[in-house]
Amino acid sequence: MKHLPDQTKSLARLQEFRSQGPGDPVVRTVADGRWRLATDPAAVDALAVAAFEAMGGVDVLCLNAGVFAGGFSWETTLDDWDWVLGVNLRGVINGIRSFVPRLIEAGTPSHVITTASIAGIVAAPASVPRCTSHAPL
Repeated sequence: MKHLPDQTKSLARLQEFRSQGPGDPVVRTVADGRWRLATDPAAVDALAVAAFEAMGGVDVLCLNAGVFAGGFSWETTLDDWDWVLGVNLRGVINGIRSFVPRLIEAGTPSHVITTASIAGIVAAPASVPRCTSHAPL
């Protein structure tokens, strides 16, 4: 497989990062609290700093977190609404706010990929919080 010149550096960083194993602080941070991390702006900032320090930069940022609290919208607790919107929507907002300024400052080609489920396009029964949180993405 032939890689473009700017991809070679990214692939080398990825291989180096993978070789460090699960003890790496960035992996451990994500694995230890991915939901709290997504909803906590300070934690996402810390993750961005750790990612740039550990890998020397970020070329591709994938923002993909999703939780589900089912039931009728009028029976869904405010805590469940906060949790779903916090992870599914605020998590993406926090990722953009923490990483994109650093990506711009780095001045190298980079990409931000934001994903959401089909629930953002097609409403599903007993899924109003999830649909609401995915529609803006």
